[in-house]
Amino acid sequence: MRACATPAHWPIAASMLQDARDEGLSPNTVSTNCALAACEAGGAWRDALALLDEAAAPDAISFHTAIAACRRAGGRPAARAALRLLRRMRAAHVRPSLIGYTTVMNALSAAGYVRPALLVFRALCADHDPDERAVHTALRACDGAGRRADGLALLAELAESGAAGEKLARRFRPLWDAKAAAAHKAPAAAAAVAGGSGRGRGRTRGGSGRGSAAPPQWRRRSRRSRKGPPPEHEAARGE
Repeated sequence: MRACATPAHWPIAASMLQDARDEGLSPNTVSTNCALAACEAGGAWRDALALLDEAAAPDAISFHTAIAACRRAGGRPAARAALRLLRRMRAAHVRPSLIGYTTVMNALSAAGYVRPALLVFRALCADHDPDERAVHTALRACDGAGRRADGLALLAELAESGAAGEKLARRFRPLWDAKAAAAHKAPAAAAAVAGGSGRGRGRTRGGSGRGSAAPPQWRRRSRRSRKGPPPEHEAARGE
C-alpha cells in the first residue's frame, strides 16, 4: 500500500483498504495512515476525510495526513475541512503538532480566510512555541490581504509572549516595516509618474518646449512647398 502513495496511484490504496473491509478485516491504524498518505499525494481530500471517518482509532498522524490532503487540494471547501479537522483533533484530546497548525494556516491563507488563519496562529502559540515558519505563514496571510495593522498586532503579541517570541518579533519586525514602507511609497511613485506623463503630453499638444511641433511660419512654408511655387513664379515662367 505504501507503493501506491503517489498522485497517480492513490485510488488503488483506497480500494485495497475497502477490499479488506469487504473481506471482514479491520484495517489497523498503520494501514489507514498508508491509505491516507496516498490520498494526500493525490490531493484527494474528500476521500481522505471518508477514510478518517471509517478509521477505528485514528492517531495524530491520521489527522495530520488528512489535513495535508486538504492543503494540497486547495480551495475554500478544503480549507474549511482542514479547520474542522483541527477542531476535531482538539476535541478528541489529540494534540496537533506545530506542523499541523501551520498546515491549516497555509490552507486558510491560500483560500483567503485571513482572520481564521490568525486565530489558528494564536491557538498554536497557546499550544507550542511558534517557529519561524509559523510566524512567516501568519505574516504572509496578513500581507496578502493588505492587513498590515493585524501583522503589527501579531508581532506585538509575539514580543510579549516570552523570550523565544521576542526573538522572533525582533527578527521579523524590520522585514515587516520594510514591506509597509514599500507599500506606502508605491502609490505616491505611481502618482508622480502619471503626473509627469500628463505634463509631457500637455507640452506636446500645446506646441511649447523642446521637442514640440514646428513654429507656425515653418508650417506655412511647408504647406506652400507642397502646393508648388507661388503664382508670381508661374507668371515668370509663362513670360
